Amino acid sequence: MEAQFQVLLLLYKLEINFQFDSIVLNDIAHRAGVKDTHILKSVILFLADNVGQLVNPSKISNTLTSERVLPSNHTISKYFDFTSRL
Repeated sequence: MEAQFQVLLLLYKLEINFQFDSIVLNDIAHRAGVKDTHILKSVILFLADNVGQLVNPSKISNTLTSERVLPSNHTISKYFDFTSRL
């Protein structure tokens, strides 16, 4: 029973990741003309993890840099502005 639950949980996680990547990233990236979707995904996930907290492009950039994602502040600002208008 536990193994079946673990398999089902994994399938749900895969489906959620697929939906996020295929719908959100493709639609947003296409609308904004984003070529590097890895950075966009990192920004969106950061914003989702920090709902209700004050964030700014510098804080996002510092956090992503510590996670070895190396976006410029200009790129972060652009993605931050675009996602805030969704």
